[in-house]
Amino acid sequence: MKNNVQISYQPNLKETFLLTLVLLLGGGMLQGIIVGVSQLLGWGGDFLQKVIGYLLLFVPVILFLYRRTGRWLPFWPSLQSLPRYWQLYPVLLLLIPTINVLLEIPLAWFPMPDWYIRLMENLSGGPLWITLLSVAVLAPLLEEYFCRGVIMRGLLSHTRPAQAILWSSFVFAIIHLNLWQAIPAFAMGAVFGWVYYRTGSLWTTIFLHAVNNALSILVSHNFPELSPEGRLTDLIPVTPWIQYGVCALLLVASLYFIHRYTKTTIHHEI
Repeated sequence: MKNNVQISYQPNLKETFLLTLVLLLGGGMLQGIIVGVSQLLGWGGDFLQKVIGYLLLFVPVILFLYRRTGRWLPFWPSLQSLPRYWQLYPVLLLLIPTINVLLEIPLAWFPMPDWYIRLMENLSGGPLWITLLSVAVLAPLLEEYFCRGVIMRGLLSHTRPAQAILWSSFVFAIIHLNLWQAIPAFAMGAVFGWVYYRTGSLWTTIFLHAVNNALSILVSHNFPELSPEGRLTDLIPVTPWIQYGVCALLLVASLYFIHRYTKTTIHHEI
């Protein structure tokens, strides 16, 4: 009986905004209260703030979904589906740096303020393993589950695929709560959503998300001379516009390959 309820739950656009409010308001309040009280009691630290605090953000959403479905973490993909489309992973690896380089063009129109640069430096500081655990493991798992596994999956039952991809990308951008992450998040979210639509594999988008976040952290860690507003093109001794041209060709070729290789079907991963 519970399995039937779980399968039938497909959030529409109204429920999408409700889920987003539950995450931002409910999760934000829970995170702020528990982390704030812990720090007042002297229990602070990077692990509490970056790992436990991040997990707390999603607790209200998990409880909300349980109320709707009667199951914990409905729509979570099974481990048996993990190897699906593994042949695509080399191409998917190429997508991430390619898109990041191309995103330098629109981001150049929005210079980062000093407060945001300090915020990013603080978030990427501390023990590297804690930052990677939070940003490159937990964030891909939970954000992809929320944006693609729950929201986009539901919207595909109510809207056209393009609308489902764009709305889920919009939510993905909104939950980052700042313009300088929202712009690349929207673009990346559109790619993640399209890949999810083509493959039906949430593990594939989790992989993409993890590679993207790990790349960002490792570049900032290994090249400290680059500020948060530094560009990947600064690391390569070739004219940026040549890099942009090559990346544009690689992006088109990668997307074409994925399109030819995959089928336009969603496999329900439960």
